[in-house]
Amino acid sequence: MNNTTSNTMTTKVWLLLLSLSLLWGGSFLFIEFALQGFKPLTIVALRVSIAAIFLHGVLRYKKIKFPWNPKNLWLFAIMGAINNVIPFSSIVWGQQTIEAGRASILNSTVPLFTVVLAHWLLKNEKLTGAKLIGVALGFMGVLVLTGPSAFSIDTVNSVVGQIAILVAAVSYAFASIFGKKLNHLDPLISAAGMLTASAVIMIPITLLLEPVALNTPTALSVAAIVFLGFACTALAYLLYFKILLQAGSSNLSLVTFLIPPSAMLMGVIFLNESITWQDAAGLCLILAGMAIATGLYKRFINSQ
Repeated sequence: MNNTTSNTMTTKVWLLLLSLSLLWGGSFLFIEFALQGFKPLTIVALRVSIAAIFLHGVLRYKKIKFPWNPKNLWLFAIMGAINNVIPFSSIVWGQQTIEAGRASILNSTVPLFTVVLAHWLLKNEKLTGAKLIGVALGFMGVLVLTGPSAFSIDTVNSVVGQIAILVAAVSYAFASIFGKKLNHLDPLISAAGMLTASAVIMIPITLLLEPVALNTPTALSVAAIVFLGFACTALAYLLYFKILLQAGSSNLSLVTFLIPPSAMLMGVIFLNESITWQDAAGLCLILAGMAIATGLYKRFINSQ
């Protein structure tokens, strides 16, 4: 496998990056549609199963052999749990009480949690003054999003929903660190492996806890499930690895800045959601903190 990257942001790479942000940002929108006909765990189980089947088809088409040895299966199980099962379930559950746009903003805190966790879990990723400032700014954004109404009994469900999205962000952060253990594998194998493990975990849990459907699924909710699995998960991973190969991980991280605006815009257009001053201010603080904590701001300064 060719691991050479050019780290060049060509027009093609920007289009791929925008497409990925629309798919991942759109996942919050399609979760809202899916919730009209399915329960949370059912949505996740179907999403990861559809994606796993599709990616195994891609592996078969490319004649890439899947490694079924116990060591890799164990890694796939852990990665599937912390990168799919826990965050997907938390996000769907949280979106029962909060809007898609706000969920996407809270989920954008992943790099901030990653910086903090890396300080404790990795020897060469210690917190610096700039990282601390960035993390502080980011979590100020979270507080702005939550607002003083968080302490009101009337909004307890909304706050719990927001906490669920943050749980998902923490889980994604753990996954970004643990995922380095899969670097010896073809990225497509890693994606197919963890999604297969996720399906194996989710299907029995769903059958046990959600044996009865919420109601008769609508055509829209069924279409949303299929789109979540095929486009927002399987196709998104293919784009992810394509960008990684062509432009490198540093440029790929720019997608984090594009996802919340994409999700918020789709929420306004398709769900009649509103963008409050809290949403705008919280998003600006989180993105500013992210840029400082991850060092991306240096690239913009050096490019001037």
